[in-house]
Order: sequence, then structure tokens, then C-alpha cells
Amino acid sequence: RATLLWRALTQWVGGLGILTLFLALIREQPGLHALAGAEAHKIRSPRPEPGVLHTLRILWAIYLGLTAFVAVGLLVGGVGPFDAICHALTTVSTGGFSTHDASIAYYAAADVGSPRLVEYVVILGMLAGGTSFLVHYQLLRGRVRALWALPETRWWWLIVFGGMALV
Repeated sequence: RATLLWRALTQWVGGLGILTLFLALIREQPGLHALAGAEAHKIRSPRPEPGVLHTLRILWAIYLGLTAFVAVGLLVGGVGPFDAICHALTTVSTGGFSTHDASIAYYAAADVGSPRLVEYVVILGMLAGGTSFLVHYQLLRGRVRALWALPETRWWWLIVFGGMALV
């Protein structure tokens, strides 16, 4: 089980760890804010708050919050604590790792808890993990229009809903 937790944790840390490392190592370099703002300028705020460390705290809080939301949802769905934590870590990071060979289908096959709820929690967690954290920050500030502010986000939701319509 330790190896399973380690694999899940490495995916989770890798999800936001690269950004953290990048910002922490070159935070004093000139031009960093221009580089960071290049992709976020369309949301009207290149960074959530002034200061790189404060921004990192906000991003990690969002990441932790999403992970906790998925873990609690999986627990409510009847998933055991170990599996719920591992799946929450890899769902939000969109890593795809599972503690079972059948992945999430295991819960339907083993008739554990509420398999539908487990599937919906994982789907919502993956959608949240795939959405820009600047968009999450804007949503937390009550700016719902942020969901459509970036072309990348518009395409993301159009592809998701288009795929759902096809299925």
C-alpha cells in the first residue's frame, strides 16, 4: 500500500509542484510577472494577488480544497479512506492512477457503496483539475464569467459538453 500511496502522491505533487518550483526558483528574476501574465491577461488579473509567494499560497489552497472535496465525495460514495485519498490525489492532478486494476469500475463490479456517485465525483474532480486555477480563483471571487473569459477555457468546456452529447 505504501507504493500505491507514493505513486498517487507523486502525481499530486507534480500537478502543481512544477509551477511552484518554477515560481520559487525565479521569483526574483526580472520579467517573471510578464511571463506569468502572458496567459492570464484575458482574465483581467495576471495573478490572483500581488507577490509570488502569496499567489502560490492561494493556488495551493485551491488545489488542497479540490483534493479534499474529491476525497470527501469518494468517502460519501462508499470508497474506503485509503482508496479515497489515493484517488483524490490522482483525480485532481488528472494523473489517472488507481489503486485497482479496474480503476473506478472496480466499485461497480465489487458493488461497493454508490458507484454512480463515485463516478460523478471523479468526473467533477477531473474537470476541476483540468480547469485553469486562475479561473478557479476568479470563481471563488464571484466572477462566474471567468469560465468563458479565456479561449482555452471556452474550448475546454465545448469539448467536454460536445463529447457528452455524442455519448
